[in-house]
Amino acid sequence: MQRRVRVGERLAARGLLHVTDPPIAAAHFNWLIMSIPLNNAMLLGNNDPPATADLDKYAQTGVQVFLAAYGHR
Repeated sequence: MQRRVRVGERLAARGLLHVTDPPIAAAHFNWLIMSIPLNNAMLLGNNDPPATADLDKYAQTGVQVFLAAYGHR
């Protein structure tokens, strides 16, 4: 997580992200991408690994939501 915090800080310093709390932003980024497959495994008992296309979709939509919240304004 520390690496994501440092990346967020650097992108904010360059004016590419609007981040006032880098650790929180890094946690948001992490969970926007990982929450669906993790919930499927832990809460629904789905032991099958997600399909690559699904993982790509989770990553793409997670990035879109993250940028909507933290993108340069």
